[in-house]
Amino acid sequence: MVNIDVKLILSNNCNLNCKYCFVNTLDKQEMNKDIIVNILDFIKTNISANHINFDLFGGEPLLYLDLVLFCSFEIKKRFKNYSISITSNGIFLDQNILSKLYDNNIHLAISIDGPEEMSVMRFNKIDYERVMFAIDLCKQNKTKYVISCTLGKHNIYDPKKLVDFLKNTSADKISFNFIIGDVNNPAYVKPKYFAKQLVKIYNLLLDYNLKETSMINFKYSLINKIESYCSACGNRFVFNYNGNIFSCQAALHLDEFKIGNIYDGLNSNYFKFKNRTISSFRSCSKCDCKHLCRGGCLYNTFIINKNLQPCKENCLFFKTLYTELNKIYE
Repeated sequence: MVNIDVKLILSNNCNLNCKYCFVNTLDKQEMNKDIIVNILDFIKTNISANHINFDLFGGEPLLYLDLVLFCSFEIKKRFKNYSISITSNGIFLDQNILSKLYDNNIHLAISIDGPEEMSVMRFNKIDYERVMFAIDLCKQNKTKYVISCTLGKHNIYDPKKLVDFLKNTSADKISFNFIIGDVNNPAYVKPKYFAKQLVKIYNLLLDYNLKETSMINFKYSLINKIESYCSACGNRFVFNYNGNIFSCQAALHLDEFKIGNIYDGLNSNYFKFKNRTISSFRSCSKCDCKHLCRGGCLYNTFIINKNLQPCKENCLFFKTLYTELNKIYE
């Protein structure tokens, strides 16, 4: 058995309209309590794991605090080896909500992309100040939390300014989200430049002894030559409001990423993702960085190629990343 990642999309409704976000085009319906119970029962019956991380996701999940607390209660009734996290833009966070999350052992991730001038695709000035208030509140309460930071053209041009900001948040950990390959996304950056800037960011994180998820995973893959790039390859289950299951939260609008539903079970797409390995592709067999990328991000690959075959944009990104990371870890 393995560790798995379960994302419960409480609703795609959000109080923001971030320029690069996939949620803006999705159906805004919300989960109800009956569906949540049915989803958790499905997981209990059909999915085996050493540990499950339940991520309460959106949209903005703090629009539905009652559902957040309901999820926590129902998860605790059914599972032993689990953790619960919530990914929020932080705007609604106050002392009362923070205390409720803490009391229910719900780990918090706050989405922010850097100092105000780097967060222009996400926040206006007032919203930015509210998020900084939420971060300060976490500091004052000595509450551990994660910064979820989306990287793109709005914030990778000055790695030091970005990393200095991340350091000053005093977050327990940082988690980067990448926008690679989708040339129509307003945050798009050319893959080679993106990879080089990313490694500059990684170097600064190392200097400051900051923990960041993708850097840890890439280092592990590079040194151990084990495929471990993305849990969407068979170890992630994303549930929406009607019980449909997807492999990736960015692809809720794509039938190709639907891996089943709670009424009929998992379908052939699930096994296609789970069995997708670098050995599946002749073009990858002799590539030095094949363990680093596992064929690249499935969602970006599909957006570019309209299939799951490795695409040149992902290859360029990972080959550049491989060369630059080797300079750090050699």
